[in-house]
Amino acid sequence: MSGHFKFKKAKITKKTVIIIILLIITGLVGWFTPLVFHWFEQSKQEQFESKRQEAQNSRMFGSSDDAVKKTDDALNDPSLTSDQRYRLYIDRGSISYDKNDYTDAINYFEKAEQIKQDYEIADLLSRSWDKAGNKEKAIEYYKKFIELLPDLPLRNVYKEDAENAIKRLGGSL
Repeated sequence: MSGHFKFKKAKITKKTVIIIILLIITGLVGWFTPLVFHWFEQSKQEQFESKRQEAQNSRMFGSSDDAVKKTDDALNDPSLTSDQRYRLYIDRGSISYDKNDYTDAINYFEKAEQIKQDYEIADLLSRSWDKAGNKEKAIEYYKKFIELLPDLPLRNVYKEDAENAIKRLGGSL
């Protein structure tokens, strides 16, 4: 009988069955947990996008007061990510800009700038300061816009527009 192995018959107790079941459940929980968290985060993002879209629709179709209310309501959510808060500050500032309330627009754009400094916010602030009549701040932000402008297909056009605005306001390049 060489080369053959003999195995003893395993005795399965209730305790062994319970341990096996617990191991299976633990494995399943460990496998499902990341999926549940991913679904939850995705759901929160979808809710945010839905609220933001409602406010933008109100703004587009002429109800700026409703857009302000919806955007302000969304901004009151303490679970917002910094990127979500940044987008909402830009949305809120844009509503004020459309209403020619440049002081309020600047207030919200500056809040966005505290979160992230990029060419988009520099552009919005340059135009807002320009419309508000503050040439120095407008020139400062037009220059910042040019400095932060990434390599885009229309980069030269955007840069030229900003340079022309700086010249129009009496600034130098």
